[in-house]
Amino acid sequence: MSQDKPLLKGKRKKRAWNSNHYPKMITVRLTNEEHQQITLRAKLARTSASRYLVHRGLHNKLLKFRPALPPLDAGQREPIERLLYELNRVFLALSKLNHSLHLSFKTAADTVTKDEIKQALSEVSRLIEKSKELL
Repeated sequence: MSQDKPLLKGKRKKRAWNSNHYPKMITVRLTNEEHQQITLRAKLARTSASRYLVHRGLHNKLLKFRPALPPLDAGQREPIERLLYELNRVFLALSKLNHSLHLSFKTAADTVTKDEIKQALSEVSRLIEKSKELL
């Protein structure tokens, strides 16, 4: 086995991007406006600017834009934000239960009760139903 040589002072190790999958690189110079337009179009196509330019250059056509959520007004936004808040709260509670359950396996102590698990599952079911109503 060979040992890695220490880097010489002032020398930087070359970054090995994704060289197996994309072994070649092209540098492109853009104005601020061009950069803004290309990154916006790449975001709308939900891809990187690099992949957007490759596709555009090789196929001479635009990538199909993937559907995004439509903009919401204040009346629609509030229930969805509340749902996201509740989902986060339930996620944290489930993470705590999971952690306690793993500790109980290691220490052979019953730190999680069946009632706690049933309560968490009913909360998840409630939020699933609520999300179906909203979406």
